[in-house]
This record gives sequence, structure tokens and C-alpha cells, in this order.
Amino acid sequence: MHEHNNITNEKVRLENSSYNEEWIKKNKLVGHEIISVGSLDVEIIQKTDSKSFQVAWLKNIDRLITMLPSNFDFKTYTLVDVGCDSGISTLYFYQNSKFKNLVGFDFSKKLIDSAENNKRILFEKNGIDKNKKINFSVCDALNFKIHDKVCMFMFNPFGAKTIINFVQYNINILSK
Repeated sequence: MHEHNNITNEKVRLENSSYNEEWIKKNKLVGHEIISVGSLDVEIIQKTDSKSFQVAWLKNIDRLITMLPSNFDFKTYTLVDVGCDSGISTLYFYQNSKFKNLVGFDFSKKLIDSAENNKRILFEKNGIDKNKKINFSVCDALNFKIHDKVCMFMFNPFGAKTIINFVQYNINILSK
């Protein structure tokens, strides 16, 4: 049984996996392997509503970007990658969108260290876009407070209980 997106069509899986591998290899990024929840550096209670880390299919990010309304003004939004893992999806957004800022957070210091390392690698290879910022931080979704006009990206980093609590914690800003 395949975990990723629950897609069993091998042609679709191969196309998306190949695209990910190619982009990750081209940019010399690290930390793209599946990591079980049990091996993460977090408290046992945090693991109960979490799923194994795996990189989102990057082609799906392209699809999501094209699904935004034509009048969507990226430059007025911050992208928040909830459960960003090793930062690969956040960095892909960085290269392929025009969000004014990007924020990735995860509850694992091990994963955020990997995200910071990937950011350094990407910036050394491609330079820095001074018109937008990208930040990674260690934070549990249950404690993350949204303070800006955001577009959220959530690739199944955790279960329904955590998603519901995250939304309830931020409902006032999300309803604006």
C-alpha cells in the first residue's frame, strides 16, 4: 500500500515521484526520505496525531497555484507551510510563486534544522530574492498563531484533531 496521497495508479506515482526527485537533485537538497513519526525528536503526546514525514508532490503545488483566483495578489499574502518538514515544499513555493513572505514551521527541531540547511543550499546555488523573506521555525501547530494575511499549505502533516484545534486557535484571523 502506498502512503503518498493514497494514489495507487503507478503511472501517476512515477510521474510525480520522478518530478520530485529531479527538482530535489537539481537543487542539491537533503532530507527528502520518508521519516517515521517514531524517529522524530518530539514528545510522545505530540506523536499521537501525527503522520510520517514525506515530501508533498511538487506538481500538486503547481496545480494549487493555478487554482487560485486570477485576481489573487500573491504579493499581499504570506504563505504558511504548516508542518513544513524539511522545507522542500516551502522552498518550492519560494521558487515558483510570488508570495511576499514564506513561513514554514514544524514541531521537530530535526526537520527544521534540515529546512534551514536546504534554504542555505538553495540560496547559495540561486541567490536570494530580496523582495521576499523565508523563515523556518520550530513550533507545534497547536501553538502557532497567524498574524498576517495568509495562504496556508497543509500536506497531511497531522490528523484531524490537530487540524481542528489549529483552525479554532486561529479562527478570528482566518475569518477576516
